[in-house]
Amino acid sequence: MGEIKVKYKKYLVYGLAVIAVLSFILVKISSKPAKKISTEANAKVEKKETVKNSESTSTKPASDTKPEENKNNNQDITMVDTKTNYIGNSSGNLSNIGQFASQGKWIYFTYPEKTNGRIGKNLYRSMKDGETGLKLISENTGITSLNVVGEWIYYIDPDNQSSIYKVKTDGTGKTKVTMDSANQFIVVEDWIYYISPVGIYRIKTDGSEQRPIIDGSIRSILFVKDNYIYYSNIDAKATGTQPDDYCSIYKVKFDGSGRSKIITDNVMQSIIDGDWIYYTNVSDNYNLYKSKIDGSSKTKILNMPVGTFNISNGYIYAIYFSGNQNINNDIQNIYRLKTDGSNLKRLTNNAPDRLSSVSTVGPIHYIYVTDEYLFCISWGQSGMLLYRVSLDGSSEKVFGN
Repeated sequence: MGEIKVKYKKYLVYGLAVIAVLSFILVKISSKPAKKISTEANAKVEKKETVKNSESTSTKPASDTKPEENKNNNQDITMVDTKTNYIGNSSGNLSNIGQFASQGKWIYFTYPEKTNGRIGKNLYRSMKDGETGLKLISENTGITSLNVVGEWIYYIDPDNQSSIYKVKTDGTGKTKVTMDSANQFIVVEDWIYYISPVGIYRIKTDGSEQRPIIDGSIRSILFVKDNYIYYSNIDAKATGTQPDDYCSIYKVKFDGSGRSKIITDNVMQSIIDGDWIYYTNVSDNYNLYKSKIDGSSKTKILNMPVGTFNISNGYIYAIYFSGNQNINNDIQNIYRLKTDGSNLKRLTNNAPDRLSSVSTVGPIHYIYVTDEYLFCISWGQSGMLLYRVSLDGSSEKVFGN
C-alpha cells in the first residue's frame, strides 16, 4: 500500500512538471505574434504621425495656389475679400479718369510713368495704404477707367482701339469685352455702360447683348442711379470765343427713353454723390456748384476756381484751377470743405521751398478717394509722381517714380 502511494506521488510530480513545461511553451508561442502585431501597429502610428507632422510644418506658401482655386482648402486669407462691389467705381474717381478703384481691403491702381504723361501703364493691387503693390498686368500705352466688381477688373486699353478689357483680380484671364472703342464706362453688376464715338451703349460683362442707348456727343458718364444714366453731353463745340466745349448734364433711361436736360450751365467736371450733382461751372469762372439730381436747388458752394475735385463721406477735396483765374497760383495743395460749402480749409501745406518729404509736390492733376486716403497724380521734380494724403491731412507720403 505504501509502495502504491509513492508510485502515484511520483507520477503526479511528473505530470505537474509536464503541465508546467507545456504552459511555458504555450505562453512563449502566443506572446510572439502579439509582439509582432504590436510592433507593426506602432510602426504604422509612428509613420502616420511623421506624415502629419511633416505636413503641418510645410513651408510651401498658400499663395502658390490661384485664389479662385483656394476657396475651401488651405485658404490664403490675404486674398479673400469680404466685400464685393455692386458698382465698379465711384463717380468721383471716374471723373478723374479712373486710375484708382477699390474693393474690400484692396485697392487697384496704375502708377504714373515718367515717359507716359499722367497715365500709368502698369496695373497694381495693394492694401489700402498703396504700399508693397503687386503688379498684375502691363499695357503699352496706359490703363484708364478702372472698375472692379467681384473677381474681375475692367479697364480701357488705349493701345488696342481703346477697347474695354477685363482681367481677374490675380492678373490672369485677360479678355477683350468690346470690339469698338470706349472713352469711359461704368460697371453695374453684370452690365457695362460706356461711351462710344457715336453715343452711349451697354453690354454684358461677358461681351454679349450689346445695344445702343442713345446717340450723341457724350463727354462723360456721371453715374447710373435709379434706372437712369446721368451723363454730360457736348451741346456745342469749342470756338475762338468759347475755349471749352459747352456741356450740359442730362439723364436717360436704359432703353433710351425719358431723356431730359437737368443742368443747363456749361459744366466741366461733374460728380454724383447721393442725391446731389456737384460740378465746376465754366460759365462762372470754374466755381463749384451743386444741384439735386432733378435739377432743383442749384447752389454755389465754393467761390474758387476749381481744377479738379473728389468727394468722400460728406467732404469735398479740391485743388485750384491753374491759369489766370487762379490769383493765388496755389495748384499744388488740396483744399477740403463740407458738401454744404462750409468749413473750408487747406488740407496740405506744399510749397516750392518746403523742406519735407513732400517738398517735391507740384501741380496736382487728379484726386482719387479710397476708404482711408487720398491718392493724387502730381508733377514732381523728376516727372509724374503718386502722392498720398490721409483724409484729415495728418499724414502724407510721396511715392518715387
